[in-house]
Amino acid sequence: MSNNLDSPPQADFPENRIRFDKEVWRKRIDAVLGMHSPGLKMKEIAKLADMNRRRLSSLLHVPTCIWIRAQELRKLEEVMQGLEDGTLEYKKRGQGRNPEGIPFCRDSISQLVKYYTKHFSVTMDFVAMEAGMTPGRLRDLMRKSG
Repeated sequence: MSNNLDSPPQADFPENRIRFDKEVWRKRIDAVLGMHSPGLKMKEIAKLADMNRRRLSSLLHVPTCIWIRAQELRKLEEVMQGLEDGTLEYKKRGQGRNPEGIPFCRDSISQLVKYYTKHFSVTMDFVAMEAGMTPGRLRDLMRKSG
């Protein structure tokens, strides 16, 4: 049984496959990591590319070339292009979904929650769920000073 790296596997993998050149990608990833140093790690690149960190790491340790799913490579290409030209920002740990940290007024949030719970006979948990957050998060927002 021969292992031919020049042609994509046919029967085993029905998905569209593209050739992944380890050396090219390793250099590119190292360059991006150096550009965004300190902070950006390979796991963040993997996360941005919707890829498991181990998957990306294993791709970089295979023989020179391997065939991978086209959509996987396209997503990695988009992420790397965005990081290289500065159009894609990665979120540092602790920034969560809202890195801008939009200011809010504690009193107004408390008043809103009290209004809805009183006038619409709903629980605070329901208000939190409708707002897309956990009840604990809503309580924290109500406790914190604005």
